Amino acid sequence: MDWTLRPDRDDDAPPTTYAFRCLALTEDDAECAATSPASEDPTEPQTWAFDPYPAALPVGVAR
Repeated sequence: MDWTLRPDRDDDAPPTTYAFRCLALTEDDAECAATSPASEDPTEPQTWAFDPYPAALPVGVAR
């Protein structure tokens, strides 16, 4: 059996979106779980991921 994974490009398909998710652990070993805003532009979430002054991360989590 062959399988193929691909984006849904049908006319009625929802738009493909991109986002980054934080996988770091906080000081008490809890998962960070912060996420960037989703965007149809794959470069937009990169701004969140590479921002040197993140505002959306819990205290004790560094990128």
